[in-house]
Amino acid sequence: MTKQSPPMPNSKQPYQGNHKATMRQPPAKAWTGQPYPAYKDFSVEWLGQVPEHWEMLRFKGIVANVMDLTKKLQRDDIYLALEHVESWTGRFSVAKDDIDFDSQVKRFRARDVLFGKLRPYLAKVVCPGRGGVCAGEFLVLRPRHTGLLPQYLEQLLRSKPVILAIDASTFGAKMPRADWQFIGNMKIPQAPPPRRGGGLNSGGPGARADGGGREVGGEK
Repeated sequence: MTKQSPPMPNSKQPYQGNHKATMRQPPAKAWTGQPYPAYKDFSVEWLGQVPEHWEMLRFKGIVANVMDLTKKLQRDDIYLALEHVESWTGRFSVAKDDIDFDSQVKRFRARDVLFGKLRPYLAKVVCPGRGGVCAGEFLVLRPRHTGLLPQYLEQLLRSKPVILAIDASTFGAKMPRADWQFIGNMKIPQAPPPRRGGGLNSGGPGARADGGGREVGGEK
């Protein structure tokens, strides 16, 4: 028995193709706006509901507060002070002039996230994606394992609920500062590792292994 072909253009012959292709398909499930099937409340005031299969971990358990002090600027280092980082965006500029340090500064690596602890409500959080030194008013936060993407950490620290929670804990009226002891004890949501490949929080929308900061007028 010969196969029946679709009609040629301008043909009056009706196409009677395979009837299986025209069978009604089951309706797709309606989008609820929640990508996971079940959520639960972890009793963290600023957090809200989290996918129930995620873990709640303290910052200090997955991130190290690095105190690598120096007075030297190496050849390929960039220097970042608070005024070089935009609020809420992660964009930064690099000092172009000769730099002299009156006091020690902190050294950071490409995967580190810098959190401005002075006036944290300004949300000066950046992952430059390259190494250098920064002012002491930054916390230099380094993932304790390669599975924790710097971009996830950067976006989490710059999210409004986290900034508000940290800002509420500051001390000092004129120059309010955040304290690592408070931040380190904050509980944060952590997705479990994927079954195949990648690390924790890898493969998410816009995930970049080199961090999410953008140099103004430079490379992404």
